[in-house]
Amino acid sequence: MDDINEQKIDVLVDEGYAAEQQGDYAKALECYEKALEIKPNDIYVMNMVGYALTGIGKYPEAVDAFDRVLRIDPKNIHALTSQTEALVMFRDFHTALYQIDKAQKIEPNNIDVLFLKGMTLAGLKKDKEAIHFYDKVIKKSPNHYGAMFRKGVSLYRLEKYGESTKYFDMVLNHNPEFIEALMFKGLALRNRGMFKGALNCLRQTLELNPDTPNIQEAIKSCEERMNFQ
Repeated sequence: MDDINEQKIDVLVDEGYAAEQQGDYAKALECYEKALEIKPNDIYVMNMVGYALTGIGKYPEAVDAFDRVLRIDPKNIHALTSQTEALVMFRDFHTALYQIDKAQKIEPNNIDVLFLKGMTLAGLKKDKEAIHFYDKVIKKSPNHYGAMFRKGVSLYRLEKYGESTKYFDMVLNHNPEFIEALMFKGLALRNRGMFKGALNCLRQTLELNPDTPNIQEAIKSCEERMNFQ
């Protein structure tokens, strides 16, 4: 390919990325598709299409976009991990596990791979196994708050409420407005009978995001239990 076409692709990719950063995914996708018209098998651009589709919640389309990459380069770690993420978001955990296992064989110590393996196992309700992978991530990257939060959620689902609270606190010390961590901490405290602290967390959650699912019911259940004490 001549330099002029390579420059055109670079310009289109830069324009697409800039549009994506501004939330204009339609324009971003248009730019990436124009770039692919010039060079149909450009793996980098095809991955960019997949990332953009994931960003707007078009998960099946994103999976297909990453498939285009993997047909050309079956060991492309970016496509494998990003496709796994889209599959997890789409709640197709069995396919996600199949794909992330491929990625793990290629890069067994890749933090993104380990984290997504945990996410996938948690989606399959294998929380004990998921925690094993979150621990690997945290050991390699002590400030990986995503893994801390997800470990807390898995501990919560295993009814280890006291231990889960510790991980939610770690996350909240870093970001006091992490809504999901606040909510889960509130639920964990409620389940431990610590209703005052639970209400404080749940009311903060409501204040930060009134549309948080089931938050009103959680607050009401705490208030009712406090009245019986």
